[in-house]
Amino acid sequence: MAFVLPVPPMQDLKLKLQQSTLVSPAKQTENKAFFLSNIDQMLNFDVPLSISSKANPDFPPETVAKSLKMALERVLVRYDFLAGRFKLNLQSGRLEIDCNSAGMGFVVATSECLLDELGDFAYPNLGFRQLAIRTLDNLGPEVDQPLCVTQLTSFKCGGFSIGLSTNHVLLDGVSAQNFIENLATQAFDDKPLAIFPCNDRHLLAARSPPHVEFPHPEFFKTRSPRRFGASSVRLRKRGVGIYSLQPNLRRYQLFKGQSKGEYRSTTTKITVLSVVAALIWRCKALGKLYRVQQRQSFHSA
Repeated sequence: MAFVLPVPPMQDLKLKLQQSTLVSPAKQTENKAFFLSNIDQMLNFDVPLSISSKANPDFPPETVAKSLKMALERVLVRYDFLAGRFKLNLQSGRLEIDCNSAGMGFVVATSECLLDELGDFAYPNLGFRQLAIRTLDNLGPEVDQPLCVTQLTSFKCGGFSIGLSTNHVLLDGVSAQNFIENLATQAFDDKPLAIFPCNDRHLLAARSPPHVEFPHPEFFKTRSPRRFGASSVRLRKRGVGIYSLQPNLRRYQLFKGQSKGEYRSTTTKITVLSVVAALIWRCKALGKLYRVQQRQSFHSA
């Protein structure tokens, strides 16, 4: 059965930029080098997100823009690295953040569209990328682009959206949510931070020299697809199962019966993870990227 979106997605949101500037912390912060862990060195890519709100007569776009800018200045005192710039440590060869208070991007824009015309924000739409731009075009070539940009977009109906374009090095999913909650509290004069951030990345630093204390069975490679050696026995004692996928006609019929609800068991349950794993395995097999006799493996954690 085909699924039709209630509102067709829009690609052009007809935006007009009203303001584009840099926002610095409200108080002077320490000029320091911000350490980045090993995983931060790898996950260097842009992550956009957007939050929308219906029209509220108590919060017109002008009031929201003023409060949002003030909240950014206040919250950057605790999140000073968001107003910094990337730099390479020539001695260690590692990427780090120069907390120099160069500023965080702040953009105010208007759209000629209604908020309801955009459709459901839960579905992919390339037009939503306009709600969280990554760079400020009005900065000169001698000025480095900010690592994080906050954008306020007001719509014709009176509603608005707040977009955040940041780098995964700065914030992951959980810390981005905490940042947004803290940002909301700083729009008021008498509100403390909702969650006090812990920004010390040295806690995530790798040991030197490396010292592995926990088993990692997800990287275990079986030597034979039919027999299990001593290594697999030790892994089984830790509650890890290793399976060899050898489909045949009987198993195909069993899987088809399970999908139709004909198979009943008190010990077997088809979970979402099992369905996703089966789909990935099927796509991998149909991709014909490997020879028929070549062994393949699939790891999930």
